[in-house]
Amino acid sequence: MEAHPRTAGVHDAGHSTTAEASNTVCLFDPRGDLLTLGSRALEEFSEYGDIARVDLSLVVVMNCALLTYFDVRSAQQVLLRYAGRAEPFAPLAHDCRIVRVRVGAFFERLPVLAATGGFGQFGKVAHVSMSGGDALVEYFDMRAAQRLLSVAGNTASPLLLNNQPQQPPSANMSLILANMGRRADLAGMGNVLGKGLEAGMAGSNPLTPAPAPAPVPVPPPAKMLPPKPAPLAKKKCPGLPLGFNVVHRAHPVVQAEPERYQIVEHKDAPELARRIARPDPYKDLIFTTWQGGNIFTRFWFSHLRSVGLEDHTLMITYDQKDCHTFPVKNCVVQKVDDMLRVMKETKVPPNNGGLIHGAGLAVVSKWTWSLEFAKAGYNVLFADNDAVFVQNPFDYWWRPEVKKYDIMGLSDWRTKGGEVGYCRRNIHDINCQSTGIMFFRSNSRTIASITEMVKEATPPGRAWEQALWQKFIPRIAQIHKGTYQLLPLKYFMNLEWVEKRNPDAVAVHMGYVHGMCNKIHAFWCVGLGVEGLERDVEVPCRGAAIW
Repeated sequence: MEAHPRTAGVHDAGHSTTAEASNTVCLFDPRGDLLTLGSRALEEFSEYGDIARVDLSLVVVMNCALLTYFDVRSAQQVLLRYAGRAEPFAPLAHDCRIVRVRVGAFFERLPVLAATGGFGQFGKVAHVSMSGGDALVEYFDMRAAQRLLSVAGNTASPLLLNNQPQQPPSANMSLILANMGRRADLAGMGNVLGKGLEAGMAGSNPLTPAPAPAPVPVPPPAKMLPPKPAPLAKKKCPGLPLGFNVVHRAHPVVQAEPERYQIVEHKDAPELARRIARPDPYKDLIFTTWQGGNIFTRFWFSHLRSVGLEDHTLMITYDQKDCHTFPVKNCVVQKVDDMLRVMKETKVPPNNGGLIHGAGLAVVSKWTWSLEFAKAGYNVLFADNDAVFVQNPFDYWWRPEVKKYDIMGLSDWRTKGGEVGYCRRNIHDINCQSTGIMFFRSNSRTIASITEMVKEATPPGRAWEQALWQKFIPRIAQIHKGTYQLLPLKYFMNLEWVEKRNPDAVAVHMGYVHGMCNKIHAFWCVGLGVEGLERDVEVPCRGAAIW
């Protein structure tokens, strides 16, 4: 996108209480403790929110470390907590939280958003005002503004307030500037302090102000914090291209007692969907099912949180302890007896199904829950927890050219044309779908198709559900008059299809990679790691051959 920041006077901000607030905080440290801002210190400040940027260029001269948070409320909390030690600092040009939207053109481009007011779909809105027919939409979080800009194209542009106030220097900073002022003007100081000081202090320093920096393109959200290589990424990754440059942060850990997580049955599907799904006209949600441990699911949830779907993600497991660390709203525990009743079993089948591959509770229940959500009138995206999302998948699902499909699923074709057993050699054959990622649009055609599948996938003697589904794919159109298509490989792919550049990728699934440790390691290798889960991953994976 070629949009550049625009500036506006404070009157454009209406009555917003946060429009002029900066996401950047200057932390003073006269003893020099911040010369190296270690992981322990970062963990301390990360408690207030996700950190977008750390700048230590002013530590030596000004005893000041600059922390930029994605969410302005996080910066405000730090200012309150460290009063006397912390002060606001001028934002950079691309630290944009306010977007100027040409309303008519925007809703013409994205008409489906008009029914719900639209702007709240991208993140929490702090304030909306009008200026000359344009909407000035302020978000608390910079990432929400970036998401809006990424889909709005030329109908929106970032906006900065040209009179955003600069805080006067504190006593510590004044002393440094006074001492340096006897030896050099601001231009000379710039050689020592860098351009950050010139831009940040020009508005309040009596010395010659530096020229305003030229507008710069707004970077996409994932690039606002240059990802540091996770420890696991240092391992050898033969044959795997570094196809992405996205290292999302781990979701905040929730210390909730196990009994706080809701026990559910299939009959609770309408209530769960109402709680999690986006409102009309979308009525969609994303969910996964799993058994045993939660490290992999934490990896999955962290990526979805980073693309803005935290509030619309549901995780279904079978032990309350597996929900540990997750928000209570997002994780529920299915009553085992309820699933056994549906499967007509008297005891829990093996997780890998033994001789009946895929007979575990979680594998079968992806279908039973998809059916219940669809019957309740909700559009469903199911994703195994070994899939990660680098973009919001619902943005793809609601494209005009995609809305015509009732059901879509991840292609299981191998890059070298190898067969999976149920895939034929003709690459145009639709009978080659992985059930690792599936979209179901709620209507009578979809419900009839899933009902057929559930009838054969649940009872004893069941076949492997992924192979079984291939039998029913042709019947979607032939019998139920529905529409079906494999998800295009440029958007949704198994690991084999990751290339050196994947600009259109929405999701990557670890098909044909076996074992949790191998899968997570491969994600880091291709540049899809989760920063903050390294130690947790090392515990179960210590001693594994790939390390």
